[in-house]
Amino acid sequence: MEINTEKLSALKGFLRPIEGETLAKLASIILSDQAIVEIGSYMGKSTCYLASGTTGAMVYAIDLWEKGNYQKRYKNPKTFLAFNTSSKNSPASIGGEMNCVPTIDNI
Repeated sequence: MEINTEKLSALKGFLRPIEGETLAKLASIILSDQAIVEIGSYMGKSTCYLASGTTGAMVYAIDLWEKGNYQKRYKNPKTFLAFNTSSKNSPASIGGEMNCVPTIDNI
């Protein structure tokens, strides 16, 4: 498994490169008919590392981007937009697709 650590480490977020690389390695052992669920995705840096490491497994990112106390936690109501931008610019989206859709917006 080879990931573009330079591009991934440049994404916004609080994840250190060694942590991201570990997530990618762990994601690589998940079978393609299984899924990875990340709870608490913030701006998507860890999500992009997970997606970069997969061999076809779906990656689901769950967070309160649109409702709830996200403004208190993130101090920025545009966090989902930043997550979406990060995922589209991720090396994981090159040669494949990363679709980001908020599916539960009435919590």
